[in-house]
Amino acid sequence: MNENLFRQQAQQRDTQDRNEQRQSREVVVAEEIKSYEVINVDAVKRAFTMYQRLEEILDDSDYTYFVRFMKDGKMQMRAFTHKTSAMSFANQVKGEVIRRKNKSAWRKLAVALNISTEIIKTERVKEDDEIKYIVEVKAYTRLGRCACGTGIASSKERTFVREHDILALAETRATNRAIANLIGFGETTAEEEGV
Repeated sequence: MNENLFRQQAQQRDTQDRNEQRQSREVVVAEEIKSYEVINVDAVKRAFTMYQRLEEILDDSDYTYFVRFMKDGKMQMRAFTHKTSAMSFANQVKGEVIRRKNKSAWRKLAVALNISTEIIKTERVKEDDEIKYIVEVKAYTRLGRCACGTGIASSKERTFVREHDILALAETRATNRAIANLIGFGETTAEEEGV
């Protein structure tokens, strides 16, 4: 008799466990369906058009113009703050003008989209006569979307006055990348060009 009762209780617990698992799966599936509710394609198109127009808040001072050209069989780059100067030089050397967003552009876009950034990690690496800084930054929105960016700067890539300048450049690169990754404007920033 006790054995039958024990078997019945075990079957009841198994049935209850299966019902709870099924209900749990149903809740998960229901939540998943809610997150993929029917999308109004026209509304999404309008939102993306507005999103793409964000660059209209930027002005000429938010860009650096680079001219890429060949000299003595080697690829060269030269930076200009004004588009007309870059175009003139490019015509002289038969080069290509490339426009890149500056730090100011990425900060304006971050403010427009209510994006905050946070330095996650900073690492100083010294190898012989070279100092490098590696910085990781997280960009995030109030709604919880986030993206990370890594920036590296070396004492050998430019003439730096202070070691802090190397760190500052790595932070700028990491912050720009994190913002660009989050908003989907994934282009190379002006501070990443090795000029």
